[in-house]
Amino acid sequence: MTLSIIVPCYNEEESIPLLLLALDHFEPKLKAISGLGLEVVFVDDGSEDGTRRELEAVLAPRKNYRLIVHEVNRGVGEAMRNGFSAANGEWVVCYDSDCTYPIDDVLRMLEKQREVDADAVTASPYHPMGRVEDVPAYRLVLSKGLSLLYRLWIGRAARHIRTFSCAFRLYRRDAIQAVRFASGRFLAPTEIMVELLEGGYSVAEIPATLSHRRFGHSKMKVMRTIMSHLRFLTSRLVTGRSRPKNGRSRRMSEPSSRWRAPAGVSIPLDLVSWNEELNKQHSMDVLSENRNPIIRMMERFRRRHLSRIIPPVPDAVVVDIGCESGYVAERVLESCRHLHCIDIDQARLERSRRRLGSDKVDYVQSDIQNVNLASSVADITIASAVLEHVPSPERALRECARITKVGGFVVLCIPNNHIVLGIKRVLRRLRLNEILGGLAAGPAPGPLHIFRRRDVLRLMRSERSLSIEYFTLDLATLCFFGVLKKKAA
Repeated sequence: MTLSIIVPCYNEEESIPLLLLALDHFEPKLKAISGLGLEVVFVDDGSEDGTRRELEAVLAPRKNYRLIVHEVNRGVGEAMRNGFSAANGEWVVCYDSDCTYPIDDVLRMLEKQREVDADAVTASPYHPMGRVEDVPAYRLVLSKGLSLLYRLWIGRAARHIRTFSCAFRLYRRDAIQAVRFASGRFLAPTEIMVELLEGGYSVAEIPATLSHRRFGHSKMKVMRTIMSHLRFLTSRLVTGRSRPKNGRSRRMSEPSSRWRAPAGVSIPLDLVSWNEELNKQHSMDVLSENRNPIIRMMERFRRRHLSRIIPPVPDAVVVDIGCESGYVAERVLESCRHLHCIDIDQARLERSRRRLGSDKVDYVQSDIQNVNLASSVADITIASAVLEHVPSPERALRECARITKVGGFVVLCIPNNHIVLGIKRVLRRLRLNEILGGLAAGPAPGPLHIFRRRDVLRLMRSERSLSIEYFTLDLATLCFFGVLKKKAA
């Protein structure tokens, strides 16, 4: 087994000799104590001094050292991302090139991991047994304040984490390579920590000593970093990823408890009837044809975003599940070789047939949980605003993967009903139902599942034959969008 150490470097020429000396002393200790081999991946992030030259000079005699070069400075987050992708070891450590933490702490991280079977172990100078030596006060105030804010915000899952901004961590390779983080700069370590905690990964912490750097200076811009954290927190609050009341997230596969049947209305037992009830209030057709121009505009944005993220596969066979009246299918019809429109409701299939009117389209009445198509027929499978309405989203996604060819794509759109239902409640209380064109008026059946960001990510990761290529929350449409690629078995 191997341990990979990722070392992002930017203008660290003076620190490289000390760093190499530390690595040379660490490697035999790692082998003797843990029995692990060592791989070191340096990422030169567009350095303008002699950093690249210094690193290239040490690669020849050290066969287990590699160098990734960014021709221009992309930021420490981008350097970490490329380093993680290149790592081959079962365990991956991100280490600061300025040696402000003792590298021997990696051995204590490995020991802690074995003790608690964690997916990640972070160093923490703010642990009761940790220390800080000669570090500028402004850095301590910023780091401690932000860590406290994140701990309070996330809640129970983060109660034992005292440091969010420290980049010095040990990860399981499959855990860190599964995490998607957007930041290219100093927000990245915090974003990774939040993603791990909210994604259900276990994180442990060890006390560590943080020292002032001996050479060079910090590249962090304080105000830029503060603003990036504020933007990150704001975006998370908007997406509904704040702390659950009981400190734990509701399982994604459990039906939502937010829906209650209106007085005098019984819940239909068969899925077709249930779907008809949903169609009265939640169909995308209702949004596309709504009398309110704001609602129609949001739906146009949704279809536009969906068509923009569909991978450009030439001569593709496309399956549109939950096609309704063919608004999305209409956008992909010209560029595909053949189109399968699938919906559980025959009336909507007929409307789709009238809209599309093409001989290269066939129409199939089928449930997404048991699609009436052969395996591996689609280059692209689209499931838009469907998964939140079926009893088992995991089974539905498994069916999408089954009918998709290896190397093909599954494109998902899932509304963030956590935000949508909150807006509706506010509008009803303010008696402003007309703002949503009547959609906020009266009791109505809701989706079976209310997806937050972590729920969507957990769902996409549940199907192991698919890998996540793209994921975002579009605030203009209040929808999650994802593109997944079918992997070879």
